[in-house]
Amino acid sequence: MTAAEVAEHYATVSGCTRDRLHLYLGMGAMWRHETRWISTGPFELLSRALSHRKIQKGQDNDRHYRVPGMPGIHDPALRPVAELSKARAPVSCAGRGFGRRREARLMPEDHLIRVLPADTPGLVRTAEYDVDDRWLRAFAASVGDTRPELFDLDRSGGVLAHPVFPVCIEWPLVEFGAPGIELTVDTLRLGLHVSHRTRLHAPLQPGQRVRTEAELYLAEARSNAVHIATEFRTFSSDGKPIVTTHLHMLYRGVRLEGTKTPPSGPWDPSPSTEAELIRIATFDVDATNAVVYSECAKIWNPIHTDIRIARAAGLPNTVLHGTEVLARAVSAVTRADVFPLGMTITGIDCRFTSPVFPGMTLAVNAGRVSGNSIAFDVQGADGTSPISGGLITFESAASIHRAGASWEPSRDRAESQSSLSS
Repeated sequence: MTAAEVAEHYATVSGCTRDRLHLYLGMGAMWRHETRWISTGPFELLSRALSHRKIQKGQDNDRHYRVPGMPGIHDPALRPVAELSKARAPVSCAGRGFGRRREARLMPEDHLIRVLPADTPGLVRTAEYDVDDRWLRAFAASVGDTRPELFDLDRSGGVLAHPVFPVCIEWPLVEFGAPGIELTVDTLRLGLHVSHRTRLHAPLQPGQRVRTEAELYLAEARSNAVHIATEFRTFSSDGKPIVTTHLHMLYRGVRLEGTKTPPSGPWDPSPSTEAELIRIATFDVDATNAVVYSECAKIWNPIHTDIRIARAAGLPNTVLHGTEVLARAVSAVTRADVFPLGMTITGIDCRFTSPVFPGMTLAVNAGRVSGNSIAFDVQGADGTSPISGGLITFESAASIHRAGASWEPSRDRAESQSSLSS
């Protein structure tokens, strides 16, 4: 069965255009599941195509968000992707028989990221979300942190979002690549999430309707690589800032056409995190971690959960999400003696420096840098360093008075010294 025939079939059942489905089908290997052909490419794009109209109308309650328009062949950020997909459809597949993997044969290409002109429409992507306690509690449970402020529905004032939860509402806006750039699917797959910076201005709480914007923040050429950073801005329904995040990606072996400099000037490096770090917690990683986190965070990429996709990418096993490792590390720090009582987190910085595979044991180390900041890292028992240069900043919860609510972590010292694995 060719990709063209698959596209024709799903165009009928989903209401998507045939060209749009070629875009999705060109992004991954083809698999037969039960009685239907589906795509298990890096971002499970065909499933998004099939729910296209439902998402547009805001009827997909499980996703908790509404995207005004799915990226398609008219989206400037994906124009070259669409052209590539149409040019290669139908995709040639190897192998016969049901249940056997079918590899898409793509020609080698010169990897290029092009920065779009400043007058290009759609340089700022926007999504709206209804935050509820179901999503907040699921995320907290997936990272092994069920303290009352994150999980207890009987808590006075209700539950609050974990400090790393904002990644859940930011991810969909860069699932197809950062806004403001053009790149092919093959180039998109080369991206590595190398660093993360979040500033928390106000708490995320159930019942809020929030709006998240994504915009290209930085595009710079490095030695045989391209550095791309996206700025996310999340606001409450009345326009008050809640979260600002800078997500940094590195594309190795890629050329850059054009540049983007941050509005404030050259990109500022990570703050100093020099401190004497001591071990505060450990946790074990198994194959279930990424599966649970994927579903609870709603961050889907089969390289985290499908061993076949991981092996095809040249990896020995599936890879745990860097943001799950970060969330578990932040939970460990706020449980430990190093984090003062009566404080609430206002910022998180870190660099992702090595992958985490099932079977690894990770140690979280932390130490005070100043009166309002704590340095941390995550070390593997095999000598690797999944997270380095970590920094958590905090302020007095009593002095913030943000709408009468702030995340003041409870100590829970007994649990902080034990394994944090789910």
